[in-house]
Amino acid sequence: MKKALIGSLAAIATTFGAAQAASILDFTADILSPVAGKSRTATEDGVLFTITGKPQAVNNSQGFDGGTQDFCQSEGGDLACLRDGLGIKDDELTATPRPDNERATITSEAINVHRLFLLDLFESNDPKLGAEQARIDLYTADDPTSAAMTIRVTADETKSENNAGYYAVDVGLKDVVKIVFRANQRSGTDDKNSDFSVAAVEFSEMPVPGAAIFFGSALLAGAAARRKRAA
Repeated sequence: MKKALIGSLAAIATTFGAAQAASILDFTADILSPVAGKSRTATEDGVLFTITGKPQAVNNSQGFDGGTQDFCQSEGGDLACLRDGLGIKDDELTATPRPDNERATITSEAINVHRLFLLDLFESNDPKLGAEQARIDLYTADDPTSAAMTIRVTADETKSENNAGYYAVDVGLKDVVKIVFRANQRSGTDDKNSDFSVAAVEFSEMPVPGAAIFFGSALLAGAAARRKRAA
C-alpha cells in the first residue's frame, strides 16, 4: 500500500512538472479561427485563447516578408514564420492620432508568460522620425482591470532587406489572464506611424497546487482507513 501511495504521489508530481513545459502560441502560423465579429480564437496545448481587435478584427493574413527565416529559430523561438503575425486592418498594430485606438487583446485562463515575440519593429533612417515602439500591458487574475506589468519595446535596428525587425522579450510573469498590445507613439519608418506585428507568446500552464493537496490528502486518508480496518 505504501508503495502504491508513493507511486500515485509521484505521478501527481510528474503531471504538474509536465504542465510547466513551455508552449508557443505562434501567430506566424495559420492558427486563428475564422473571422467572427471582432474576436477570434486560437488553441495551443489545450489552452483556449480569445483574441479581440479594436477597432477592427485581428488578422494574421500578411505573408512573411522578412527574407531569411534563420532568426525564427533563434533565442528558442522556433516560429513558423509563414506570416508576419497578429495585426489589425492593414496587418499590423498601428499608432493613430489616438495612440490607444488600435489594439489587440489576448485573454485566456491563468498562464505563466515567459516571453513575447514581435516582428516589423524598426528605427527610422531619419533621426527626425525616431524609432517605432510597442507597448504591452499584462494583467493577472488578482486584478484583471489594472496592469500588473507594462513593457515598452523600442526598436534599435533600421529597416533593410532581409530584416524582419524581430524581438524576443523576456517577461516572467505568473497568473496572466490578459495581454494588451498597442503601438505606443506616432513615429518610426514606413508611413511615419509606429507599427508592428505580434509574432508569438511563449507560456506555460499554471500548476494547481490545491488540487494536488486535495488528491494527496484523499490518498493518505484512504490508506489510513484501510490500515484501521485491517487492525
